[in-house]
Amino acid sequence: MGAFTTNKMFKAPTVAGDNGIWGNAFTASATDPTGLNGDISMLDGVLGGVLQIGTNTGTVGYSGAQIADPGSPTPGAGPTLGGSIGSAYNAVIRATAGTLAGNLVIQIRIPGFYILHNAVGNQNGFTVAVNTGFGGRQLGLPPGKMQHAFCDGTNWDFVNMPDPGTYWDVAGSVTPLWIGACTNAPWLLCNGAAYNATANAFLQPLFNQIGTAYGGTGQANFNVPDLCNRVRASGQMGGTQRLSTGLGTSGINGAVIGSAGGNEQSEQHNHNYTEPNASQGHKHATYDGLGVGGTGLAGITPSGAGSPGGGIPVLRSDQTNTALNTLNTGFQTTGISISNTFNAVGSGNAQPTIVAGLTFIKT
Repeated sequence: MGAFTTNKMFKAPTVAGDNGIWGNAFTASATDPTGLNGDISMLDGVLGGVLQIGTNTGTVGYSGAQIADPGSPTPGAGPTLGGSIGSAYNAVIRATAGTLAGNLVIQIRIPGFYILHNAVGNQNGFTVAVNTGFGGRQLGLPPGKMQHAFCDGTNWDFVNMPDPGTYWDVAGSVTPLWIGACTNAPWLLCNGAAYNATANAFLQPLFNQIGTAYGGTGQANFNVPDLCNRVRASGQMGGTQRLSTGLGTSGINGAVIGSAGGNEQSEQHNHNYTEPNASQGHKHATYDGLGVGGTGLAGITPSGAGSPGGGIPVLRSDQTNTALNTLNTGFQTTGISISNTFNAVGSGNAQPTIVAGLTFIKT
């Protein structure tokens, strides 16, 4: 019945009497790189094989003896394979070093799709990258992530990355090292920096998406958003603009992408106070013991009836407290005023906030 392959359980036909024609070994070798059975084993590896790379620094030539050297591939018509065919044909290429001692570069130039897995335990300030060794685009590999990528024989590119203009929040204070290991940065820090899409053709999709909404002079010159210590809001392209109306003015047009304004301070302002009866002040009634029929108390000389600032309350000689003449005290306005207590730039008024990391935008 023949054997079955390791990963995908392909059935390999027996050689039988066709030895030397259809192949004389189940696994392809340097002496029989084109045998039928060897091809099936190779396909099994491409679709399901996992290659472990334990090297912790330097350049690993996995397009050479370990992964087969295709010579000068012609992707349109398929590569021209030469040399030995080994473990190159695997679905997953995984870096497994415990701790990096330097930057690790894996060189594969056989066209096709791969799953690249940076499973290094400790990056140690270094990076893992993949290229073809022929000067094409290189990819840095994010730690701990399995990344789908494609090699066309010269360049490496990520597959199924987010659309240009997509935001990515990272819990950290620096740009991840693997981004810097890529020939073309897949993400840019949102710090308001200026770029040119003509000089950097890979930025054209991002420029097409955001244009000069965040600054720039046009003609492919543009700025990425500046989100440093800023809260971003979703635009409202219709209806009543929540940011543009209501009390106060924010200077922000909620219907225009890139419109910015506001600050974290309570603006300088005054509070006014109006005396409720500024012409009369306030009054207190008094009882004058010299009222009609009253004799007053010995030793007390109350002020006369109708005298401004009227006297003191006294008792009638009959010891009652009945007011005979009611007088008013004098009055004076209070002079109350309330002024601002802010300095020239206002007062801190930030909402509860935590600085959680950095924001990037997809190129």
